[in-house]
Amino acid sequence: MIIQIYKITKFLGLMTLVLVANADFAHATTLGGVIDNVRDSVGSSMPGVYSGFSYMIGLILGFLGVLKLKEHVENPHQIQFLDPIKRFIAGGAFFALPTVIEAVRRTIEGDGNAGYANDGFNGASSGVGLDAMIVALMENVFVPLQYIFAVFGYIAGILLVMIGISRLLKTEQEGPRGPAGIGTIMTFLMAGCLFSLNSMISYFSTTMFGDSTINTNGVLSYTDGLGGASAHVHAVISAIIAFSIIIGWISLIRGFFIIRGVSEGNSQASMMAAITHLIGGAMAINLGSVIMAVQETLGITQYGIVFGGP
Repeated sequence: MIIQIYKITKFLGLMTLVLVANADFAHATTLGGVIDNVRDSVGSSMPGVYSGFSYMIGLILGFLGVLKLKEHVENPHQIQFLDPIKRFIAGGAFFALPTVIEAVRRTIEGDGNAGYANDGFNGASSGVGLDAMIVALMENVFVPLQYIFAVFGYIAGILLVMIGISRLLKTEQEGPRGPAGIGTIMTFLMAGCLFSLNSMISYFSTTMFGDSTINTNGVLSYTDGLGGASAHVHAVISAIIAFSIIIGWISLIRGFFIIRGVSEGNSQASMMAAITHLIGGAMAINLGSVIMAVQETLGITQYGIVFGGP
């Protein structure tokens, strides 16, 4: 049953991309515009496709549950009573997928959305030099990429919830992937983390640095000899920090998937790799705060970079 769900889910994902191909979106003239269109198309269509698919699976499981119940009544020694019950429970969970998703999200995030903010770019670099191109690129894709990561996390979270529900049909002999196995439990928990990526970033930032504000606006403390080039340097610093934040997002998402792989008994995944991805991702997102902490530790703040807003 789970294998069929995987195959049909992939097919539905492809069909979603085909269906939104003719959708009316704004004409994209930049990379950021292209990313925004992908986010709008997939983000607006994919959840509905999966919800419809989930409803269909719920109908099928309900029908199979009735058949299994009939078989149990006719042959109670061969068909266990738990067989139809598992199908009814899994079918009901598929019917109530939005409610299950909300419950999984609230398990990690609670009632509120912690969110995080950044203090913006430090100006813009003019001209046609390499610094100007780097700054223009990061200014254009910085926000759209974060939105599309959030959309990816939500879609991946829905898929993990559906996989977790389908495992209710398995037996305890499946080990970690059984109905109450650690792999199934972590599948739901990691789905909650993916639903709450913004909050997870805020939690990591607050835990490590005591503040959920991401420092992206960097200014050199020592600018003697730079002359008018200081504005270009400051803009490039912000662009590099923004690039680091994008890498941090990817690292955090990867870390959650590795944790799930460890709980599933995947020999290629290790908890140390997962922790490295999570901590490394949090530090990459907060690279400005890391730089400030290192400078303060070494006593070189008068020659370093100061982060703290415009």
